[in-house]
Formats: sequence, C-alpha cells, structure tokens
Amino acid sequence: MSSPYDICIRNIAGTYKLEIKTVSGKTITLDFIGYNTISNTSNTINTSGIYCIYAMTKDSDGKPVRGRLIYIGEGAKVKSRLETHNRLVNGKQVSLDTFLNEDEFLYYSVAAIPSGEND
Repeated sequence: MSSPYDICIRNIAGTYKLEIKTVSGKTITLDFIGYNTISNTSNTINTSGIYCIYAMTKDSDGKPVRGRLIYIGEGAKVKSRLETHNRLVNGKQVSLDTFLNEDEFLYYSVAAIPSGEND
C-alpha cells in the first residue's frame, strides 16, 4: 500500500525533524524534542501531532541510548493516543512490548502539527 505522503526524518544538530510532503505538494517540517518513556505521558501535548515509538536500551546512568524506530503514528490527541496505544497484528490487538528485546524499553518522541497544517 502506498502512502499519500513523502516522509523524511533528519537529525539536524541533535534535533530530529520530520519533513512531510502532502498530496497538495506542501512541505511541513515538524521538530521532535527529546525522548520520554511510554509509561510517562504526563507532560505530553494533547493536540494534533505525529509520534515515533522506539525500542531503546539504557546506558549505565539509566539514560536512553538510541535504538530501533518501531512505529510512527499520528493522532488528533497525541497524549490520549499514546496512553491507549496497541497495534493490530494478524487482526489481533497486540501491545508494543511484544516487539522489545529483553534489554529494551519503550520510548517516544512527539511533534505537534501546527494549526491549519493537518490536511
């Protein structure tokens, strides 16, 4: 299945930027700031946005070390979407935890979609 969008993620000076080219040809650039554990969404925006979920390990200080991108999603209310996130696998709801290796944890990053840009 093809997507109606062209999507590119870039690391520019330590900040992740998601560039989306819409069907109408408009390019939208979104900034992702930091990583959060999937179990802590208290400071997450609850507006329209894009989110990335990662399987990451932790360093000796307990800080996340870059891992695998396992899911990109969008939602009208990102915080609510993250709090109830599951994935359909073969028609069944499955927790994203099933995609983790033994030493990995779920983290996410979020970028708000500016008002009027979510077409």
